[in-house]
Amino acid sequence: MNNEEFLERLMEITEESSRRVIEEANSKQSTEIKEYIKSEIDSLSVQLNDKLNQKISEIEEKYNELKVQYEKLQKELKKNNLIVFGLNAPSDCNLISFVIGKINSLLELSLVTSDINDVYTIGKQTSNKPIILKLVSYLKKKEILRNCKKLKGTNIAIGVELTPEEQKEQTILRQQLKKARKQNQNAFIKNRKLVVNGREFTAHELIADEKSSDEEEEIETGLHCRSESWCRC
Repeated sequence: MNNEEFLERLMEITEESSRRVIEEANSKQSTEIKEYIKSEIDSLSVQLNDKLNQKISEIEEKYNELKVQYEKLQKELKKNNLIVFGLNAPSDCNLISFVIGKINSLLELSLVTSDINDVYTIGKQTSNKPIILKLVSYLKKKEILRNCKKLKGTNIAIGVELTPEEQKEQTILRQQLKKARKQNQNAFIKNRKLVVNGREFTAHELIADEKSSDEEEEIETGLHCRSESWCRC
């Protein structure tokens, strides 16, 4: 190999080495850049999730506050209201006069038109619809309720008008009341609570107990009654 060939070969080797060094450097730099970008994205994702979770918590808290306020408003609006079942008012009658006449006759009271704020039927059935009775006075409402014992033996019933939330609670209480009585427990509903063998349960406590029971049953994979817990069957 002469000098020219040697120099040419040396140049090729040098160029090839330089190219590989540059490629390796670029590759290393590219990897570092990718790792940096990934790290930044992960960090931003964590921050974003934290902010989203915080925002969701704030929204849930606000929603619960509004829900409580709405329930209070509903209770206040329905404070003087009663719901009457079984009067079967004729469709062509003067409803206020009809209801006043029936209540006065059945409960031996002396209601007058000025005691009534509003009266109307509810429900989809074509006959014998429940009647909402809105009274001007809360004391007059209590007077009617005190005399409801005189309806015993009739097909007529009078009760307070519940809010949607109270209706849900009442449904839960009645469902659990049936379960308790099927197991021969001494059970009844009083003051929006279920009393079983002297112990009181709110609707929210019953819901939590049902969820806990379902989770335990899934873990144990066996469906059986527990003698120590009347409502977990």
